Order: sequence, then structure tokens, then C-alpha cells
Amino acid sequence: MLDRSRKQVGRTIRPSPYAKRWSTDNLTTLRHSLSAARNRPTAVGRGGEDVAEAAVSVKLIRRLYMDKIEHCKREHWVEFLDRRDNIWKAYAYTKTSHASHGILVLKAADTEVTDEREKADLTYTGMAR
Repeated sequence: MLDRSRKQVGRTIRPSPYAKRWSTDNLTTLRHSLSAARNRPTAVGRGGEDVAEAAVSVKLIRRLYMDKIEHCKREHWVEFLDRRDNIWKAYAYTKTSHASHGILVLKAADTEVTDEREKADLTYTGMAR
């Protein structure tokens, strides 16, 4: 029905800016499988059976799902970098922001500490003010 309406309208709908553009139909299927697998130990436990096998199955499916997510994200990133119109967006990701510089200057006993290791020691001991 959606395909028919798109043909009638004659234009494509822009994806939401909040959408996970790396997501695929295969990931959706795996997510549904994971959800069913997560519910299985509860159902098995209610029946009085051992849930260990169902729990192992959940771990395997979760690992498969997470690996597939990492693969899709990596693949999407490579495709993103391959497109010429994204060169400036990619460049912006390489620049460091002020928020990523860690802890600002700390004061201890009337001296300012700027070394990251010393800051960590001061924070750990609780001597910074």
C-alpha cells in the first residue's frame, strides 16, 4: 500500500533526521528474533523447565545482532565517506571540540594543576577545590 501511494504522489519521503540510516530490514528481523528469544526463558521457566538452554540462545542471538549492527554502521560510514558531497561533514567530525579536552585546570594548595595525570590523582584523592 505504501509503494502504491508513493507512486501516486510521485515523490519520495525524506527520512527523519532521527532515523538510524544504517538500519536495514535484516537488522529489523534480527531485532524481532532477539525480542522473541529474550521472552523465551520466561515462558520456559513458567513451564517448570530448565531455562539454561534458552538463556544461551539469547546470548548467541544478541551477539549476532550486535555484530550485525557494528557491520552495518561500519559499512554505512564507508559509504558516507565515499560520497564527495560529504567531505566537509567528515572533516567536521575530525576536529576536536572543547568538550573533549577532559578536566579543566584544577587548583590544589594554591597551585594550578594542568597535567592530566596529576588531575586524575587530585580528583581521586579529593584534594581539588
